[in-house]
Amino acid sequence: MLPIGLSALELRNIVECAFLPLHCTCSTADNATLSVDISDPQTGKVHLLKTGIAPERLASSRGICNLIAELRTELTAEQAALVEPVTHAQRQVRYA
Repeated sequence: MLPIGLSALELRNIVECAFLPLHCTCSTADNATLSVDISDPQTGKVHLLKTGIAPERLASSRGICNLIAELRTELTAEQAALVEPVTHAQRQVRYA
């Protein structure tokens, strides 16, 4: 049971549903830390793997929201790094 009265299953459901339609899997390690694996449901390509998340961070609904926001930020940054930057001239040609 987590400090805010949620079971590990309830916490997993909250975090995993926050990243739909991507495939998100939460698991607990032997040392009670949380791991989150976010991948593409069709290709299985891992977009983000975050390990060692301390359960103390999840002591409130705000902590859970902050974790989800942090993971979304990292996921967005990771996906942006994979996209080739488009110059202003290329953008104008594309829409001309």
